[in-house]
Amino acid sequence: MYISDLYIKNFRSIKDIHVKFNDGKNILIGKNNAGKSNIIKALDLLMGEKLPTKNSIEIKDFFGLEKIVRGKKITVHETELFIAVKLTGSVSEIENIQKVKYIKQERFGIEQWAKFENNEVIINEVPPLLG
Repeated sequence: MYISDLYIKNFRSIKDIHVKFNDGKNILIGKNNAGKSNIIKALDLLMGEKLPTKNSIEIKDFFGLEKIVRGKKITVHETELFIAVKLTGSVSEIENIQKVKYIKQERFGIEQWAKFENNEVIINEVPPLLG
């Protein structure tokens, strides 16, 4: 099993991106400050060893734009962020996936992107925020 798709919206320097990965090794190439490290941070947040908590996310993790308000430069941050992966390939431990009973939809501020129904996890192909 491998990560075939990564969806990120409003995370750090990334406004909206869909990255497709191939089975095997993949390489991220880009200029400095293009967002390569933020793609890795998003993957770590979602797939890393620790489960994310509300203390894992800080204001700097939300996409922000600098604006001039009353002559002052301020950063206005988005209020929602979205990070999701699609796993593709064979599952050797299907019983672990079948144990998933609940996916916290409010964590992403969306409804019905992924749900548990009839003893299986149902995931829509394109998240509503990105479709």
